[in-house]
Amino acid sequence: MTLMDSTSISVSSHPQYSISVGDTVLSLGSDNLLDLCWTDGLDTPCSICKRHFDNAVAPPVRTLQLLEASPKATPAGLQLPSIKITNSHLRCLKLSNIKFFPVSHAWHKPVARAYATRESSIEATRMVFELPVRILVAASQRFGSDVQIWHDYISIPQWQDSFRGTTILPQIFQIFKYGGTSLIHLDDEPTFDIHELPSSQDLSIRGPAMQCLFSARWFRRMWIIVEFTMCQDSYLMNSRFEIMPGRFSSLMEEITRISQTLPAPLEWMASIPMFSKDRSTHNCLGHVYDLLANQGCRSFRDYFIAACAMLEQDHDHRALAELPKDAQDACLWVSKRALERGDYSPLLLRPPNEPQHGRVRWLKGYMRIDEKMWGIGVQTNAAYIPPTILPDDSVQLEVRFLGALGDFSPNFDGESRLLVQCMLCKSRIHCGASMWREPKGAANLYLVPGLTYLNARCEHIGIVVEDAQVIGRALLGAPPCNCSEVAHIRLE
Repeated sequence: MTLMDSTSISVSSHPQYSISVGDTVLSLGSDNLLDLCWTDGLDTPCSICKRHFDNAVAPPVRTLQLLEASPKATPAGLQLPSIKITNSHLRCLKLSNIKFFPVSHAWHKPVARAYATRESSIEATRMVFELPVRILVAASQRFGSDVQIWHDYISIPQWQDSFRGTTILPQIFQIFKYGGTSLIHLDDEPTFDIHELPSSQDLSIRGPAMQCLFSARWFRRMWIIVEFTMCQDSYLMNSRFEIMPGRFSSLMEEITRISQTLPAPLEWMASIPMFSKDRSTHNCLGHVYDLLANQGCRSFRDYFIAACAMLEQDHDHRALAELPKDAQDACLWVSKRALERGDYSPLLLRPPNEPQHGRVRWLKGYMRIDEKMWGIGVQTNAAYIPPTILPDDSVQLEVRFLGALGDFSPNFDGESRLLVQCMLCKSRIHCGASMWREPKGAANLYLVPGLTYLNARCEHIGIVVEDAQVIGRALLGAPPCNCSEVAHIRLE
């Protein structure tokens, strides 16, 4: 749909804001801004190829930039500058090498209420226009007057049905991926007490201030984890629209490095998924669950939308379209896709507080995802032989049989000591293990050849199997003998 003629545009009785789109300048106020910005009032053909958009195939990427350079404009000023809206195909932006900053932020309640009810309010209108424009002014002062940003308050027509719900998510993920570097708006963080990379003394003295920084509500939302994973890097911006000098990744890397030299660990770091970020998230569902656990979202199925996007970054349009609508079916679908890629982690997850699935007993996380399910990082080496999913959704594995489980000694920290005796040479294997439950009968230990994880701190990964179920994962050094034989086991 093209931009409405100027004769059909409703002019605000109390104009406060000015938006240039196409050949038209709109004077908008609280009485009509959402009616235009969130419907079709900002629609135009693509600014590059001049063709119209098929929203079902390639919706517009709507960016904002200053209409004119305004040296007097300040992010916190009372008088906001006019802005220019541009609609483009993502592929056209790529071909033209036009870059922009996608803005990652937590939504505000008045805006969320206006979205849900399709009713405007003065407070929602003010936030929808002023927050993106103030961010744009700050970005222009930092990166140049021709900078463009993408902000979903204005860049998405939120009241159009084709953009509501999860239908627009694949496009949003691709926008953050192409944008490369995002702006993270911490609207409840009043100031930055960090103007350069910290030292070990800084972490000791200013630890509470940094902890406060990482307690901003942005860090508690789930979708921002996906946005951050899609981007190559980010800049932090506080509620005063001040942009931190260095990149976010540099800050995190320095905090992580220095924290490892301190006599006592920084416990607050453990609750922040950003410090677990690794470029290899696509190969390990367990690590993705670690990142998403306890993050806020509207529905449980959203966890699997996020996991799908993070695990299949190059194919998320097609994959998200295939994701089942039911949350339990979506969990099974995501888990099977991971297994098909050679990702063993769905079988090695510690069960959360949920009943065993009635049909697929190996499935975990179909009702609850928590931070204790994984904890051993990304997959660093894949198993030599990937799992095979059978038609009934059971899983067949080719592994090495090490022996029958003998002594079992549980510890209070959730880890256990196992004693396994080789059936042939009678040598004994002592190893640590994370057990979901105590064995009830005959349990066997198997080695998964080739499989390793970043934080497992061991040479090999083993699985403890009883009654066609994995009941624990073992952390193994070099096996004491060479008697292990190939075994084919089936998990139900």
